[in-house]
Amino acid sequence: MNQLSFFIEAGDPRVREIGDGLSYKANLFDSNNNISGTKDITLVFTKELKNGDFIASVVETVHLPGGDIFLQGAINVNDFEALKTQKIDIIGGSGIYEGVKGKEYITQLNSDVFDVASISLAIH
Repeated sequence: MNQLSFFIEAGDPRVREIGDGLSYKANLFDSNNNISGTKDITLVFTKELKNGDFIASVVETVHLPGGDIFLQGAINVNDFEALKTQKIDIIGGSGIYEGVKGKEYITQLNSDVFDVASISLAIH
């Protein structure tokens, strides 16, 4: 469930375009449906492909007990909305996650609800 959202509008609000995006905070739930942390996400459309797909720059901070995990990368927004798994790089952390690297795998679960997703972190 997203707690706070800000939409970034680059121009005409009726069309998707480079510069559009959003920033929000979401709760993270474990397999027992208990809140296990939160996540701050900022996503901005940075490129439109010839087929009409949009690539978005993504910056995230995952807040967990014991520290934070920092992520940065790019996703294909159209593929994400089509429920295809996207990968984002884990670039570091704080607390017990200091120096972590790896990947986040994120799959939107419902094409009608943007911020309901399955997330797994592969840390090494």
